[in-house]
Order: sequence, then C-alpha cells, then structure tokens
Amino acid sequence: MHLLRILPLWGSELPVRLLQRRQNCNHNKGMTISEAARQAKVGVETIRFYEREGLLAQPRKPVHGYRQYTAAHVDRIRLLKQCKSFGFTLAEAQTLANSLDSGNPTCSDTCALAARKLAELRAKIAEYQALAGKLEKLLGAPCRKTPDAQCSVVAALTSERGC
Repeated sequence: MHLLRILPLWGSELPVRLLQRRQNCNHNKGMTISEAARQAKVGVETIRFYEREGLLAQPRKPVHGYRQYTAAHVDRIRLLKQCKSFGFTLAEAQTLANSLDSGNPTCSDTCALAARKLAELRAKIAEYQALAGKLEKLLGAPCRKTPDAQCSVVAALTSERGC
C-alpha cells in the first residue's frame, strides 16, 4: 500500500513520527569523523590529535566502511575544547573528563583543580605585568635615532643586567 494513501487515516502526526524515527535511526548509526568534527566545531586533525594523546577513544573500524563516532564522542570533544578555552592543560582536561566518565565527579576535586588553575593564571598575569613595567621603563628612556648611537632597547637586551 502506498504511504500517501494511508496518511489521512493516521492523522497529521505520522510524518512527524516517521521523521523522528528516521533521525533516531541515523543518529544510532553514528557519524564519520568529519561529521563529528563539524558538530563539535573542531577540525578533523583535532580529533585525531585527541585520539593519539589518549584523550578520546577511537571507535573500532568495521570490516567495511568508516569508523563511526557517536554523540558521546562529540560531547567529549566539546568538553576538551571548553577545558582548553579555560586554560586547562591537556592533562588537566583529561583528569576532568575522566572524572565525568566515572559517573561520579566530585565537586570538591573539580573546584580544587579550577582554583589551582586560577592561581596559576593570576601568577602569570603578575609576571606579565612585571614584564610590561620593565618594557615601559625601557621605552621611557630617550631613544637615540642617530645611526652611530646604540639603541637603548638593544643595549638593555644585550647587557648582562637588563634594564
């Protein structure tokens, strides 16, 4: 029997249910690495890098065809990407991801890791502010633009004592 002939009998919800079932079937089949990369908004090489570094499990390759990535893979890639955006190292990101994978992440451990990262970032900011101060002092010295005089910046960079 042709589908269009029975549609009036099933009501207007049938096409929606058929589409949902089709989407679920495609979703369960998985996706190629390029589709997973597109959904996670990363490059294919990023996924391969995460796999080489042990941050992402590589799906088994079927006898025929391509490896099939799942929504869980995409979620893991997004988590790693988000960790990177917060300044976490790959090792720290893996610790966080493994904690989530265990199904029992502790807030205290996660917050402790975030607090350590914040302390590291503040120390880096202080270091960069000190460097900026040194450069401001160096640039505050009179600049000698004549060819025979040595540049004050070059002099400071080549001297043993710096500024």
